[in-house]
Amino acid sequence: MPLFTIPFPVVDPIAVAFGPFAIRWYALAYIVSLIVGWRYCLLLADRTPRLVDRRDIDDFLVWATLGVVLGGRIGFVLFYNLPYYIDHPFQMLELWHGGMSFHGGALGVTVAIILFARSRQTSIFALSDIVIEAIPIGLFFGRLANFINDELWGRATTVWWAMQFPTELLTDPQKAAAAVEGAEKIDPHFNTVDAVIAAYRDNPQIQLLLAQILTPRHPSQLYEASCEGALLFLLLLYAEHRGARRWPGIETGIFLAGYAVARMSGEFFRQPDVQLGFLFRIGEFGVTMGQLLSIPVLIAGALIIGWARRNPAVAAANR
Repeated sequence: MPLFTIPFPVVDPIAVAFGPFAIRWYALAYIVSLIVGWRYCLLLADRTPRLVDRRDIDDFLVWATLGVVLGGRIGFVLFYNLPYYIDHPFQMLELWHGGMSFHGGALGVTVAIILFARSRQTSIFALSDIVIEAIPIGLFFGRLANFINDELWGRATTVWWAMQFPTELLTDPQKAAAAVEGAEKIDPHFNTVDAVIAAYRDNPQIQLLLAQILTPRHPSQLYEASCEGALLFLLLLYAEHRGARRWPGIETGIFLAGYAVARMSGEFFRQPDVQLGFLFRIGEFGVTMGQLLSIPVLIAGALIIGWARRNPAVAAANR
């Protein structure tokens, strides 16, 4: 155990409440990502080579929203926890509890781009090159929402910036029992795991108790926000300023390959999903579902870049 650990900065999962109506940080992350991403796409559409009309970007926002939400949720259900949702089908609709798959969302947006581009007689890659430049914005805010939700935390570590996450109690019966036993001595009302986790927010005694029980872990959500979000955004921005969109498909390929590398690297610090664990091992390294799903994304990105580089640059359109 490290000499110091950083206490988890508990934030109320509800960002804004108006009576019975509440907006959670998770939902707010999607709302902000879609709005900021839409405005950024409009800005890109006005830049050379101007292959996509601004009105098409406006109209595609609804298609993108449906692709992200439906694809992300269906992907999570199918890839990560299908047996559970077969037994609890109505919980598939409870998006406010989290549970979205990037790979499912990517498939949903891909279908939306193909269908929309064909309906508008627009180049598929000309549209996707603009759309994907905004996706890291959503990834950044989404990973921050994961952090606020106290979910998808990292593996055990001894680094000085390690954090302890209260929801670990939901995955470890022994630690949960020890936490409840200790919490009841502080207050008899803290007699369930949920009550202990809720009390952690503003009860210093519970915080001190859990500091002795919880495992110090990598704050992997913040790693992923930095790599999948900020760094990937800057990489695409650099390619944009180098004129990459004159070769339709280049930006799309860079995003796919860049995301795959960032995701597979981040998975080495992230705790595998409790219901899946490691799918298999290669020597000392365990392979997670996120890494497995990222392999075809990496291959697709490399192939698209190779294909796009063989094509001549397109002329700027007059719009």
